[in-house]
Amino acid sequence: MSELNYKKSEIKLYQSLFILYKCNQTVNKTWLLYQNSKGNNFLLFHMILELENFNEEYKKYFNCKRIPQYKIRINQIRYIVKPVYDEIKKWNLRQFRNNIIAHPWRRNGEFVSPDSGKYKVPKNEFEFLLLKNYLGYIWSLIAVEFKQELKEAIGYMLSLQQTPRREKDFSNINSIQKDIVEEVNSRCKEFDKSYYLKVQFYEIEK
Repeated sequence: MSELNYKKSEIKLYQSLFILYKCNQTVNKTWLLYQNSKGNNFLLFHMILELENFNEEYKKYFNCKRIPQYKIRINQIRYIVKPVYDEIKKWNLRQFRNNIIAHPWRRNGEFVSPDSGKYKVPKNEFEFLLLKNYLGYIWSLIAVEFKQELKEAIGYMLSLQQTPRREKDFSNINSIQKDIVEEVNSRCKEFDKSYYLKVQFYEIEK
């Protein structure tokens, strides 16, 4: 089915459902990767990113003001999950995402440490597990309430993927690498540097 066959109200719901679904899936997969990585904290950073993405979508877009045609059901499910959502809201994930994850450890131009006590974010594995589970509880109930619409949302997303993608030509990529390394190393030599650049060349299938 083409995107043109969907109503605007349906599209808004489908988009929101899919984003919430995507965030929950990514948090779960990232948690599993973390458990298998022997403590890669950057994966926990990614969990916070996706948790806040879920939070932002839930607050700004999954509501009756934006999707009035589904007002009753959206209000009902938001009321049902509120005790769980209130637990997530106790954490201030947004500030951490904005200053640490989305920007280079700076706040108003000043260096900030991710370990700063000012950030109310999970500090250990159990707290991350709690947040992951809270998110899962919320999504599981939304998914049941909008079971049919979620199936339709997946179909809608698949219809978008039918758009032809532009394929970039990399046939001359090795020539570009050669030009880069020659130019950079010429500049190293110009300043009598003891270091130089090495680049990787690629096997490109025609």
